[in-house]
Amino acid sequence: MVQTEKATDMPGLKCILLTSILSLNCIVPIAAGPLEDGLAAYHKGEYATALSPLRPLADQGLADVQNTLGVMYANGQGVPQSYVGR
Repeated sequence: MVQTEKATDMPGLKCILLTSILSLNCIVPIAAGPLEDGLAAYHKGEYATALSPLRPLADQGLADVQNTLGVMYANGQGVPQSYVGR
């Protein structure tokens, strides 16, 4: 009787897969840029901190970031609020 190996019976493949997944988890925090940093600060309620990395991205034309900054300005979150014209 000949026994065939299944893909799940290959310990080497499991080891490679596990190593790949673990190495990707180490890379993700390093790859965070100003967008991720700014949005993370915004979602934590740290609006003044979020403003610094987000403003240049809004100036570059990123619509989602422009919207977020618009909400921040409208609600006075981390920015001075002006009541002129309301």
